[in-house]
Amino acid sequence: MEFMKSWEKIFLVLAIVFWLATGCAIISRVQLVFDYSTLTLVPPEYEVIAGSASAIAALLAPMAILALMCVLGRRTGDSKPLLEQPISSSNARNIACWFVASFPLLLLLMRILGSGAPAPGWWELAWFAGWTGLATRMSLHNQDFFFATRKWHCYAFLSFAVAGCTCWWFSQSLAYHAEYQLGFNDFGHFSQRISNTANGYGFLLESPVLPPFWDHFNPGLILLVPLWSIYPKVELIFAVQSVCLAGSAWLVAAIAVSRGESAFTACAWGLAWLLYPSIGQINLAYTYGWHPITLAIPVLLAAYLLLTRGMVWIAMACAVLASSFEEGVLVVIACYAAAQSLRIWVKQQQFRKQTSPNEASASSSIAFEQTGALPGWLIVTCVSVASFILVYQFSGFAPFQTGRFARLGTSAVEIIASPILRPDAFWGQLLRPRNFAFAVLMLVPFATVGSISYGSRAWLWSLLAISPPVLVLMIWEHLPAQSLAFQYTSCLIPILFVGIIETTTKTPKPESRALSMLATVWILSISIGQMPWSNDSLGDIKAKTYGLQSSVESRKNRIYGSKEAQRITAWIQSLQKRSSETDGPGSATERLPDWKSLRVLATGRIAAHFVGVRDVETVGQFWQRYDALKSLDTNLASPILRYDVILLDLHESFQQTPEETARTLIEAETHGWRKWKSERDFLVLTR
Repeated sequence: MEFMKSWEKIFLVLAIVFWLATGCAIISRVQLVFDYSTLTLVPPEYEVIAGSASAIAALLAPMAILALMCVLGRRTGDSKPLLEQPISSSNARNIACWFVASFPLLLLLMRILGSGAPAPGWWELAWFAGWTGLATRMSLHNQDFFFATRKWHCYAFLSFAVAGCTCWWFSQSLAYHAEYQLGFNDFGHFSQRISNTANGYGFLLESPVLPPFWDHFNPGLILLVPLWSIYPKVELIFAVQSVCLAGSAWLVAAIAVSRGESAFTACAWGLAWLLYPSIGQINLAYTYGWHPITLAIPVLLAAYLLLTRGMVWIAMACAVLASSFEEGVLVVIACYAAAQSLRIWVKQQQFRKQTSPNEASASSSIAFEQTGALPGWLIVTCVSVASFILVYQFSGFAPFQTGRFARLGTSAVEIIASPILRPDAFWGQLLRPRNFAFAVLMLVPFATVGSISYGSRAWLWSLLAISPPVLVLMIWEHLPAQSLAFQYTSCLIPILFVGIIETTTKTPKPESRALSMLATVWILSISIGQMPWSNDSLGDIKAKTYGLQSSVESRKNRIYGSKEAQRITAWIQSLQKRSSETDGPGSATERLPDWKSLRVLATGRIAAHFVGVRDVETVGQFWQRYDALKSLDTNLASPILRYDVILLDLHESFQQTPEETARTLIEAETHGWRKWKSERDFLVLTR
């Protein structure tokens, strides 16, 4: 048995110490996922010891898991435990990778010494996570302990992780909703369409002054109407989303198995899915909440899984279903199909050049995968593009979505031609620093797996497939489009995982590559994930929600369990019940319509608690739609008289400005509204 030399042991210990110090320093910082700014909470000399206990425990957890694998290896006897494996002859290179991962520690020392090092930034997190993943891959590449666990161990562990993430993300949505941190956009918009359809107030209508698909084409929402009819509460929406996000890990594992991976490797990919930062962030979507495109994620993965098993027509049906949840899925499918078409055509040309006519005829079955599917992928490409064009032209969302590219043009043609017609605006949008951060943090886990490896060309085809949608996101003037925490990237994630799994199946020891990605996303999850051990990466939006000057006090007053939050919740519940213990006969709530017929105007976070009423409008959008609302009943002196109750949180400024809220209060008092309840800066108005 070959053992490490003395000098290698010394350098290995130093590498581990430096790596831990670097990790502790990085996780002590707050990394925001909207503008990718990095906040340091303590002076540089204290960063190594300033991380939270949960974050430090998460950093050390992989070592504990590795030790557990060693113990399992000893007990099963299926293979030699890790500590009894022959050591690789490339120890120096492996140790060097761990030292390189610790480069941010050198910058930290320079800051302590006042040497003029750059301020901490997001790239240090990306560097540390990426090199950790690469070092993990290189260190484990020659190990055989991956088979020390049995299949049922792997599947049981993945099942436990899926169940845990489902419960965690569900409870997280409930907590944000209960603490008035979850906005009516987007969660309330789409939930209200389901509710109105179930209650007979119009097919997928959100507002009486808007068409069904004014912002997105999502007829697939109709599938949730029967469920809402049975259980008409927002908890249903939260549960559906958490199941879709967490349950997709099983589909990722199944795809890996269908590509010939072992149970251990497949489950490692499933765990990587759960830890991938965007998956958890999508659950909250930068506090916008649920979006129908979440439903497309498992359906897209199921379509690919069915395709690998030869169920082409069922796979196509799944693709159509996925597209019904958001029109952007059509673009993603078209780009993926186009990339596959080009990939097959290139392979076909290579095959013809390398094979004589007689050999090609004899080997036609071998080349079928590269040649026979080409017409099918071309058809999918054309149909998807044509479908998107039709949806874009006739569904009604074109003016809204085109308006978000106003600097590039006023029509789709002008926007597409903007690199030529308006190069300054186009390249100015594309080359923003936030775009670089967005791309690096999204792709660095996959880069550690596919880099410098046989089969990496397969990964390049996945990059090609997502390039057009990513380009659109980068030139979008809507800033959340470039955030890892928003849903716009969600339907790209299945392509990324499918592509990297395809890549690793062609490499020796794919287990080490799956674990390298798992290590990378584990590190990223601590700083920019939404796991129980993750740092708070949404601090900026929480501060913005209740005003920068009073944010701390206001947030404390909205925390679930605080007296103010309890009073606000009790008032909302009394409105729902039309009476409360403190209200006698003839009270304001007794004069209100029943819940399903209620019309409510409220600030955004409060409006999210009125999903299910007949009409609910946020203050910000009330003023945007003022003229349209007024035209519904010209006999009313003001459209504010359409509503039965108004709820205003004067501190909330996420989905409306304080000026709009103050203007609403003046408009209401002018037309006879009076305060029914008040608590600090929270008001309930009735007539």
